[in-house]
Formats: sequence, C-alpha cells, structure tokens
Amino acid sequence: MPTQIDICNLALGKLGDEAVLSAVSPPFQSMQAQYCALFYPQALNVLLQKHAWGFATLTAALTQAATNNNPLWRYAYTLPSDYLNLITVKQPEALPLSYGGPAFYFNLDQFVEYDIQAGVLYCNIDNAVLVYVSSTLAVEANFTPLFVEALAWLLASMLAGPILKGDVGAAAAQRMTQMFGSALAAATEADGLLTVKRLKYVPAGIRGRW
Repeated sequence: MPTQIDICNLALGKLGDEAVLSAVSPPFQSMQAQYCALFYPQALNVLLQKHAWGFATLTAALTQAATNNNPLWRYAYTLPSDYLNLITVKQPEALPLSYGGPAFYFNLDQFVEYDIQAGVLYCNIDNAVLVYVSSTLAVEANFTPLFVEALAWLLASMLAGPILKGDVGAAAAQRMTQMFGSALAAATEADGLLTVKRLKYVPAGIRGRW
C-alpha cells in the first residue's frame, strides 16, 4: 500500500529531483521534505474535492441537531465528525428499479434541497441520509493506484515552483498540471465504473423477493 512518503517521492521523481525522502516531518532533513510536508495536505484535499471517490465515500443517517436556528428549513442535522466534503443528501427511502436486468436502488436525490452553515446541515427531509467524503477513509491505505498517480502529479505541480524556481519552475508546473489533468480523467473514469457496478449490484437474496 502507498504511504505519504511514497507519494512525495513519486512527485519529486516526476520533477526530475533526485532526492529520496525517508520522512516529511520536522526536523526536516531537506528542503524537499519541508515543501512536501507543506503541500501534501493541500494537494490531497484538492483532489478529494474533484470527485466522489468510492474508497473515501460513506453513507450515513444524520443526527438531528439539538436546536434549529434557521427558520428557512424544517430540520437541522449535525455533520459527522469525520465529514470532509459533501457529495449529496438523500431521501431516507430507496426505490428499487430494474430495466430488464438486475435491480438497483435509486434515490430521488435531485429533489433534496439543503444548506450547510457552521457545521450544521439544514434541509426539509426527515431522517435525511448524507453521502460524504470521510476523513476516516481518505487515507493512503485506501488509495487506488490511479488516485495515487493523480495525486503525485498534482503534488508535483505545486512543488515545481518552490523547488525549481523561476521560469524553469513555472514551465514545469504547467507541464505537471497538464499531466495531472490526464491522470485525473483516468482515475475518475475508473472510479466511476466501480461506482456503477456497486449501484447495480443487489444480493441474490434480495432480488428473489421481487
């Protein structure tokens, strides 16, 4: 499984930097380690916001807040402690649908309106369900190979300026950004295919009830 060190070394390698890091925590052994420690969390958070990554996604019933201070909404919910990014808010009921093949569950998510203020989610849905990116799951041990590749290119684009500096660094950052775009497209496509398979899969025992 990849580690933060592995991904940082991969990013440095894409820049042509010969440094091989063994740690990215203070006291810093090198300039490269210091910059990796600075930019890695930002690169990871940016990439997590680019797509609803299956490996980092959780679906959970929300807990109502003790008070609702927003008169525009009927319900107020406390966001989970591991909440990073919102993907969608779902109706509590899932509707089984089938188009001549295995049935899958479909939620009327497009009809759910919501607002988030100060860590509280407001909506008009009772027993609302949240689909979100979880900090508990968004860890290196769960990263897919294509996600690692995209993250390394993005990190390399951020490291290019401070490490290479000047016009050389700017040009390298532009190249790294272009490569990141291609890597991101490949990673999201692969993750999307896995998501479709998960959505369409229904255990045989459940299918037999229909």
